[in-house]
Amino acid sequence: AESGRRRYHNHELISLHYNYTGKLQASSKYKGGLKAEAVAFLAVCALIVLENLVVLLAIWRNKKFHSPMFYLLGNLTLSDLLAGLAYTANILVAGPGSVSVRHTALTPVGPNCSDKLP
Repeated sequence: AESGRRRYHNHELISLHYNYTGKLQASSKYKGGLKAEAVAFLAVCALIVLENLVVLLAIWRNKKFHSPMFYLLGNLTLSDLLAGLAYTANILVAGPGSVSVRHTALTPVGPNCSDKLP
């Protein structure tokens, strides 16, 4: 497990990836603040989170909604709410600052990871 962590923290591999995607270039579209489409997606995510909060509140506050069907609906609503929050975090974190994010205790996963590591 330790060698996997060392391979994952290979800064040359990370720099290679970001150079390939263009995030380190001075004229990159990733420089600057949030773009218009990111703001639009954040607005949609805010609506998703608020709508799901309203549904969860309605299920929690109304006694006639305390049945197995509404518990299943509540679980679906909660997972949708969490997905909206995760996507919001992804929009806010991704971009020019994401190259400086430090990953800990993670190892690469997938069939094509081993051939790209030194």
